[in-house]
Amino acid sequence: MQTINFTSAGSTLSSRRRWIDEMETRFGLQCGPDAGRPSHASVTQWAAGPLKLTDARLAWQRLSPVMTHGPTWTGQYLLLKQVESGSLTIEQNGNARRIDAGGMVLIDPARTFNDRFGDSTRLIVLRIPKQRLRERGIRYALDDPYVPDLQSPDVSAMRDYLSFTARHAHAISTRLLERFGNQCLDCLDVLIGDPATLRYARSAAALALRARQVIAQRIGDPDLNVTKIAAELNVSANYLSRIFRAEGLSPMRHVWSVRLERAACLLTQASIERPLSKDIALRCGFSNASNFSRAFKERYGVTPLDYARRAREADHGGSADSNDSRVDNDSGNDTGTPLPNA
Repeated sequence: MQTINFTSAGSTLSSRRRWIDEMETRFGLQCGPDAGRPSHASVTQWAAGPLKLTDARLAWQRLSPVMTHGPTWTGQYLLLKQVESGSLTIEQNGNARRIDAGGMVLIDPARTFNDRFGDSTRLIVLRIPKQRLRERGIRYALDDPYVPDLQSPDVSAMRDYLSFTARHAHAISTRLLERFGNQCLDCLDVLIGDPATLRYARSAAALALRARQVIAQRIGDPDLNVTKIAAELNVSANYLSRIFRAEGLSPMRHVWSVRLERAACLLTQASIERPLSKDIALRCGFSNASNFSRAFKERYGVTPLDYARRAREADHGGSADSNDSRVDNDSGNDTGTPLPNA
């Protein structure tokens, strides 16, 4: 767990500047506290498998994403924002939306936006890799803010699940948070499902997307093969292989790629003080640690341990330290990853 706090009470210009710099380097956000108001903020982040879960409390702040491609650019993610109390006003493409308590909105940071917070607001944010949505055949690019249908019982259940998890995240084990993240990924089509995809579910493109969903969900099965995937989709193995060949690959080559990408993600979250390869190999569907290490080095050019060490070193940058702006790291659930975008 990593936490960053700020209050403008008694702050100097230099401490305010440190806060703004911290928000940009750790969150990829340009921050503008209201100079005429008593601004304050508390932002806590946890790794939840491939997702980042943020619980933020903000007052009299203005936020917008850094749009320059670089380490802090967030265009490769979608952001799901859920207002627990207070309100958020978000502007994108010339349109403004106010999201009150209980509301949700999905934002694509590849297109600039502006968040405005007045009185104290509590906000939960999920940072979702677009690549993981592509793997599951879920829409991953948005032109405008997307507000899920809160009249849907399924959407309401997702909202309540997210609220409950954020309330207890400080006490939940890393393993359970990882499962929460993967479950959220599998359910995101409830929030941003595309009716056209459902109507044409038997089309070749939709079938390939659905196959990717199945692969992502079953990636821990070492016996996963074309026959199993095809049976899940109620098509023949030959037909499924033809669908993938039309895209220039095979189902099992895609399985292999997803295994390695999942392993790389887990390695960035793991502590290098404990053995890595065997546990991660099994969780990603490899039959043994030796095969995993060999395949990983062939793909990434380094051993799994070296990859984890480099990721950890890259994430341990400097932090602001003053009476007004501080960063606290709780070693009880330290993921060693950069803070997400609130």
